[in-house]
Amino acid sequence: MKLGLVLGGGLGKGAFQLGALKALAEVFPPEAFSCISTSSIGIMNGLAFVTGQLAEAEYIWTHIEFNGMHGFAKFVRKPDYYERMFSRIRELRIPIPAFYSSYLAIPKPKLHYVNLAEMEEGQYSDYLRAGVAMPPFCRPVPVNGVKGIDGAVVDNIPVLPVLEHDCDYIIAIYFDEDDYRFVSPEVDRKVLRLNIMDEGIIKGTFCFDREYVDSLLEKGAEACRKKLEAWEPLIRSGEPIPADYAAGTAGKRKSMWYTGDMLLNRVNTATKKVAGYQIDRTEAKE
Repeated sequence: MKLGLVLGGGLGKGAFQLGALKALAEVFPPEAFSCISTSSIGIMNGLAFVTGQLAEAEYIWTHIEFNGMHGFAKFVRKPDYYERMFSRIRELRIPIPAFYSSYLAIPKPKLHYVNLAEMEEGQYSDYLRAGVAMPPFCRPVPVNGVKGIDGAVVDNIPVLPVLEHDCDYIIAIYFDEDDYRFVSPEVDRKVLRLNIMDEGIIKGTFCFDREYVDSLLEKGAEACRKKLEAWEPLIRSGEPIPADYAAGTAGKRKSMWYTGDMLLNRVNTATKKVAGYQIDRTEAKE
């Protein structure tokens, strides 16, 4: 049985995701996963999960405090933004075959999924910086000869890298009111979704208030434990996923496929908005 994990971005809502990961670790430790794919704040949470540093990540979440878009903008524009976000999380050797961190290269747009598990300790800080450089608040980060920004502006649910590892089940923790259909019917049947549409949580994108963060940590853990009551016996049995198990917390279905073509369109849109460059499909595929 091969298990994959996908962690989307969501800024302040990421505290819900961290709470869910704490509950997930009680049942499926990091070594149970063949592949983890992350974007934006999911990178920090995922790195803490896979390297056994969830307590350190929780400390960060509960000791960064601001509220609203203006407060967030002031926070990320400080020179020590990255150091404060990753202040207690060490760049340890990743103990599973694949851990992907995404970023979008500009001005010639290309979405990169970098396998940090192939790197030694302390060698991947530039990729982490690029992966959390959210436009328009953060400057692009020089990485691997290009400038990189947060890959979530294009792919906020980075399921595609997991497909290369032929996982039997894929747990996806993300923030969207819809349960997307991923890639193809065959792939979609493998995805177990934990997504949220609670209005108070959705509005909390730019909220890092201590009381609010504590509530999200608790809600995330509670929601994940409830899902795991059904997921754990299913995964251990190796049986196909029933439709009602796959449905997300939101319980809705959106007739939209989350595919490579959709991401290509997002590359075009994001590049025009963020970098002001006009591109076509041919250029984007290079």
